[in-house]
Amino acid sequence: MTATTGYGRALREAADELAIDLDAGTIRQIVQRLAASTGEVERRGETLRQQLASARLEMIALYSSIEAIRHESLTDTLTSLGNRKLFDIALDHAILEARSSGTELALLLADIDHFKQFNDTYGHQTGDQVLRLVARTLKGCLRPQDIACRYGGEEFAIIAPQTSLADALLLADRVRHAIAGRDLIRRATGEHLGRVTVSMGVAALAAGDDLQALVGRADGFLYRAKAAGRNQIVTDIPGAPKRDVA
Repeated sequence: MTATTGYGRALREAADELAIDLDAGTIRQIVQRLAASTGEVERRGETLRQQLASARLEMIALYSSIEAIRHESLTDTLTSLGNRKLFDIALDHAILEARSSGTELALLLADIDHFKQFNDTYGHQTGDQVLRLVARTLKGCLRPQDIACRYGGEEFAIIAPQTSLADALLLADRVRHAIAGRDLIRRATGEHLGRVTVSMGVAALAAGDDLQALVGRADGFLYRAKAAGRNQIVTDIPGAPKRDVA
């Protein structure tokens, strides 16, 4: 029998007994039974509240654990940027948002110049250091709405919502200059290894574009930047590529 069922039964019995003439002693006994039943309901209610509070804490802990796992699954462990999976999700969402809101969207792809040479000359640990250096510098150039990801290998991507192609070019040039301005120093020995540069391709969302089309165009521009001598940006804007001659 549950606490509420027992309490209801006690009330009905009390009502039946109070329907007839009773002496003071009998009434006192009825009141005592009702008080006991009320106390039992209160105790059960407190137990239920504690159980609900405990379940709520468990749900919060489970939600936090799920969020941590989700974050880990979308993060590149070496650079702490978003990984390729996050890139696909974020770009697809950004395209849908741009379509529905009528706003502009740009995509920047960057590739570290001569990265294989760093690995072959100085080893993979130094190569990893280069990747982390580029990722940190890139993040420092981003605006609040931008999303940076490691697209794959030594290639990085920036999704730039609400951004015209002209503004995307300014962002790309800021990123390129910032990276080229950083000295690479081997941590183990303090040896200066020179500077890192990147080549970049920048594309704006066009009518009829899906994810593959936008990425393909940005990747094509990136390929042209590499072929034209590296450390430069190629876009749809007349006058590109731009090259840093320093």
